[in-house]
Amino acid sequence: MLFIIRGEEPRRGYISIPEGHMKRGESIIQAAKREVMEEISAEMEVVSEEILIIEGKANIWLSDEYAISARIEGDKIGIHKFRSEKIYNKLYEPISEKDKVYVYVLGKVKGKPKVTESASAIFFERPDVVLANAISKEVLIEPTTLLLLKLITRGKVPKSWKCILGCNSH
Repeated sequence: MLFIIRGEEPRRGYISIPEGHMKRGESIIQAAKREVMEEISAEMEVVSEEILIIEGKANIWLSDEYAISARIEGDKIGIHKFRSEKIYNKLYEPISEKDKVYVYVLGKVKGKPKVTESASAIFFERPDVVLANAISKEVLIEPTTLLLLKLITRGKVPKSWKCILGCNSH
C-alpha cells in the first residue's frame, strides 16, 4: 500500500495516504484522481467499484491517542461510523462544522510517484506494519488514516477490496 509523509501543515511529518477535499462539481472518482495527481504527481486507476466511508469528527478535532485506542464495534470505530457502498457520483456534505465524511477509493498508482510539497516522502508498506508502528508510537499517523488501517487489517472493508489488498503487497 502506498503511504506518504505529509509535507504541509496541518500534521506535517505525519504518515497518511494521498487524500483531500472534493471540489464543487467533482465526482468521487474525479476528486480521488486529482488528489493523487496533486500529492504524488501520478495517475491513479480505480480498481474497485466500492468505496469505504468513515463518518464523524474531522482530523483537526482528533487526537493521536483517540485513533490508537479506537475499537471496532459493529458499524463503529471509536466515535466514527463506517460503511461500504457502490461508488455514486454524489457529493458528501459534512454533518456539521466539526464532522466530516471520509470517502476512500481503492486505486492503483500508474507510473512512478514523486515527492511534492504535499508529500515529503513516499513509501510502500503493508497496512499491518504501518498500523503496528503507529500503535507502538514509533511513527506519527493521521488519525483517520489510522482508523482506515484498523478497518483494513480487520477485514472491515468492501468485499471487492479484500482480495486486492490481501493478494497484492502494495
